[in-house]
Amino acid sequence: MDCKEGIVTEIASDHVIVRMVRSSACSGCHAKGVCHSGDAKEELLTVTSYPRGLAVGEKVRILFSDSKGLVAVVYAFVIPLIFIVAGVTLMSYFGTSELSMLLVLLLFMVGYYLILSFFKKRFVKAFQIKIERI
Repeated sequence: MDCKEGIVTEIASDHVIVRMVRSSACSGCHAKGVCHSGDAKEELLTVTSYPRGLAVGEKVRILFSDSKGLVAVVYAFVIPLIFIVAGVTLMSYFGTSELSMLLVLLLFMVGYYLILSFFKKRFVKAFQIKIERI
């Protein structure tokens, strides 16, 4: 499990929103206090699995599994890439025009991501992020 720190910014009945500052590789640099490179990026996470009694402004530890993140990358990028390469190869073999290839693959990608969005609730449960008090 990997973990980061965040601050609770909002509490609802079924979830909390946590602000996490994600910084680049230079975050460990000794000059980070005076450097203004702007590499830090704020992210808001909606978390449904959290300890009761949290308060707005409280610091928390965000827990997530690296392996689940890798699975998400496979669903979002690797599988579509495999289909695109296979589709281009197959359509080129049969002499399909480039415009037809583009349209077919574009329709496939739209359909693939629509299917993923249809199963969004299932993915949210599978890739759940948890937080704990510090």
